[in-house]
Amino acid sequence: MNKKPLILGIESSCDETAASLITENEQGIPVVLSNIISSQVEVHKEFGGVVPELAARSHMEKIDLIVQKAIIESGRKVEELMLWLLLQDLV
Repeated sequence: MNKKPLILGIESSCDETAASLITENEQGIPVVLSNIISSQVEVHKEFGGVVPELAARSHMEKIDLIVQKAIIESGRKVEELMLWLLLQDLV
């Protein structure tokens, strides 16, 4: 029996920080186990747009918590991860 992949995807582009854990079912169809998103809309609202320094700082402050929440919500363990994917957009 082949072990099903467990993938952690991390997104930190512009004004959102997100993490998702994905695997596949017996038919090979992707299944999202968790998807945690933290928006920075309120942080940037008063400036009328994204402030790069504030966005970068917010990503750094929140990424650990977002990833931890995604792992917990998935019901899986970090040791089970087969692949990490990162989408990063420099603001």
